[in-house]
Amino acid sequence: MNLTPFVESLTILDKKVQLNQFKPNWAQRQYLQSVHDQFQNNGRVRLIVLKARQLGISTLTEACAFSMGFIIPNYRSLIVAHEADASRNLLQMTKRYWNYSPWHDHYTIKHDTRNDMEWVETGSSMKIATAGKKGDAGVGRSSTVHLLHASEVGFWDDAEIVMLGLQQAIPPTPGTFVCLESTANGTGNYFHRMWEEAEARENEYVPLFFPWYLHPEYTAEFYNLPIYPIAHLDDNERDLVKLVGDSELVKSRIIWRRWAIKNLCSGNELQFMQEYPATAEEAFIASGLNVFPHESLKDCFDRKPGVPGYLFRNGDDVTFKPDPHGPLK
Repeated sequence: MNLTPFVESLTILDKKVQLNQFKPNWAQRQYLQSVHDQFQNNGRVRLIVLKARQLGISTLTEACAFSMGFIIPNYRSLIVAHEADASRNLLQMTKRYWNYSPWHDHYTIKHDTRNDMEWVETGSSMKIATAGKKGDAGVGRSSTVHLLHASEVGFWDDAEIVMLGLQQAIPPTPGTFVCLESTANGTGNYFHRMWEEAEARENEYVPLFFPWYLHPEYTAEFYNLPIYPIAHLDDNERDLVKLVGDSELVKSRIIWRRWAIKNLCSGNELQFMQEYPATAEEAFIASGLNVFPHESLKDCFDRKPGVPGYLFRNGDDVTFKPDPHGPLK
């Protein structure tokens, strides 16, 4: 299923506060390609997305949810964010899609509240919920959900419990769509574990990582910053040179990075790495509450695949027994 023509028919409010036709950027195009490939190969979509800020992944996911509701009758979409304001902002995008959609005059809105939308002819609906500090562990349990957008799931309280309930509401049938997306929020939590398992192909989610240095806007020229000679590079900037390659472009990226650390992240380099990661490992290590310095952790980081298995009691002893189907690693 190719959702690109549907998405490109919608209207968004861009960063200049102008209403414009949706033209997917580089990250959004990769996302849409993965959606197309999964629908074609598996009949359903399971995505986990780790990204830098302001790449439009939430905007695109809402566009996919809105489009699916007009492609498949009685399609139920649920948007769950980490806080109430974020949930409402995501639904507001859908209301804008509807108000300016090319098929607005051919369908009738049945419900249009601050928490949901539903259409008469299609029977499809979109609802929002919150899974933040006051999240409801039972959200989504009482109904079938065909599309789930779990936004900033790395910041959910009790994400494991909330997702357990949501996963029971999503049937493993063709046309279903699940997107877990977030910036990193330390290691060992639900989002980090799901990301690690997806990268190791131990779950059904396809991992998509979108680093900041590929975004065309994150350059000195785009922000009208002065270009100056760079005499010294720190370790992280030298790593960036290896990732980017092009000497002129990397200079522009480094100037923007230095500006962003000071002006967008209060001079905190670790905060920049969390919000604008260059690698997935950097994102998770930088965002954790680490006892040891970030640079030391980065130098010695060496991912191990782990051994699955289970614990069993033998008298007074507890022993770990390797088993490929075990619940522990």
